[in-house]
Amino acid sequence: MLIFKCFPRELTDEQKSALAADITEVLIRHLNSKDGAVSVALQSGCAKRLAKSLG
Repeated sequence: MLIFKCFPRELTDEQKSALAADITEVLIRHLNSKDGAVSVALQSGCAKRLAKSLG
């Protein structure tokens, strides 16, 4: 599991989808993973947390 924290920022659903797709692509490329092996989720909170689970 990888966790990234960033400053709160409101994103549209389209922006969230684009961010998740870009991060997924980078993880697949750099970790030599398969398409179904990477999951990206955006969570709101005091600091936004980006949690990714590698299967």
